[in-house]
Amino acid sequence: MKYLLLVLVVFAYETTFSQKKIDKQINQANAFYKAGDKEKAINLWKKAESQADKTSANYGKALRNLLFHYSQGTDEGNLKNYYSKIMKFKLNAFDSNEDIGESFLNTKYHSTMLMASFYKKRMAYSKALHYIELADESIVFNTNSITNFSDNKIDLAMWKYWLYVDLGKKDLALSKLIKRAFEYEYKAMYRSWNMESGQQKENELAQMIYGVIEENADLYIKEIDQAIEGLSFNEESKQIKLTIRGIHYEIDTYQNLSVASSKQHLKEAIFYQYINVQNRK
Repeated sequence: MKYLLLVLVVFAYETTFSQKKIDKQINQANAFYKAGDKEKAINLWKKAESQADKTSANYGKALRNLLFHYSQGTDEGNLKNYYSKIMKFKLNAFDSNEDIGESFLNTKYHSTMLMASFYKKRMAYSKALHYIELADESIVFNTNSITNFSDNKIDLAMWKYWLYVDLGKKDLALSKLIKRAFEYEYKAMYRSWNMESGQQKENELAQMIYGVIEENADLYIKEIDQAIEGLSFNEESKQIKLTIRGIHYEIDTYQNLSVASSKQHLKEAIFYQYINVQNRK
């Protein structure tokens, strides 16, 4: 029994020593990278990657640093390789490493956004959209703030808008903004989360939409009103369904609504009120 305890103590010491050594390598690599010696930095990060436990924070940090490096260059093969490794990374998103004091909250989300940015810079807009859709629909954005969650959804809608504009699909681009502007009631989905004051992003979204439709605002508002009058509500999915300019919308509400309350729900959206006020000026 005493021998077993001694073995365990020695093993724990060696593991801690090894992790600290790898942590030192990562810090040295970071310093090299900032100083412009990227080759030395990459070699040290890759060394840390090969030596670190595959569920350790050091392994995760090495992957993140290498992904960032390749996202700034043109090496698509290595970029996709490290993105794949991060997606398979097993360290819990909320875990932290006491030695470096760094959590891995939203690593997968931010890595996915790096992929979108990489392809957008290379005008590969369809590929960029693929990663934005992943970030929006499949990758968890961890927060306990409704405001942060809502703002993040607006940012993603704006990304989609500009990418569809780049693809020459302006009506579809606008639909991404309108869908998010109508899909504002996250309080019904996350009742225990904090709701911070201020609606700056919602106002920015409303202004952006009005800027797009301003030349034909009367017509757009009329068509939106007609769509609202003809909407339906799916009780099973808790979605409002309507069609504007031939584009079908499914608006998540996270609550049971009647047809009448669905209409009111959409009309209470900040963007709907904003475009009507602006159009009356």
